[in-house]
Amino acid sequence: HVCVEWSRKIGLKLDIHRVGQVCGDSVTGVWNTKEHISLIIKGAQIMKIMPDSYVSNIDWIPVDVASQSIVDISLNAPFKNNNDYIRVNHILNPKRITWNEFLTHLQKCGLDFKIVSNKEWLNTLLKTPEYQDVDKNPVAALSGFFEKTINGSSNRSEEPLFETHKSVNRCDTIIDQNSKNLLTQ
Repeated sequence: HVCVEWSRKIGLKLDIHRVGQVCGDSVTGVWNTKEHISLIIKGAQIMKIMPDSYVSNIDWIPVDVASQSIVDISLNAPFKNNNDYIRVNHILNPKRITWNEFLTHLQKCGLDFKIVSNKEWLNTLLKTPEYQDVDKNPVAALSGFFEKTINGSSNRSEEPLFETHKSVNRCDTIIDQNSKNLLTQ
């Protein structure tokens, strides 16, 4: 509310961009290999298993699409009403998929793994000595994080779903460029 009052006071139009999970770019799909999703995928190459329900909805947005969307909205999308001083834009992929759909895409792209329960995946990670070697299995570096997350002690609730229709209406980039090559690179 401070931003709203401030923008009205000085007469400046303000866009607030709430950016979701940013992933690899839409051209090469290259993603930070130290992020936990990248590490889970790397772990699947080693352990040959993946958790069955790690997250409920995937709305990751490629870094180049996110940045271009922010630029497009900020520079090219006029405010509809002269009395509006502030807009909130949810910058994330409007084409959500489920974790199971994501796992199916990974398998179609050639990653060989069995889908197991979250508990079985975590127990295998924690109780198999060779899987605890971070040099051989990078996902082991986040064992404590996954233990808290999967066992529920982190007090995580269901991920919120953010409406994207206003952002999509303000910016074709979000819908036109999203996720073309992420799973095939």
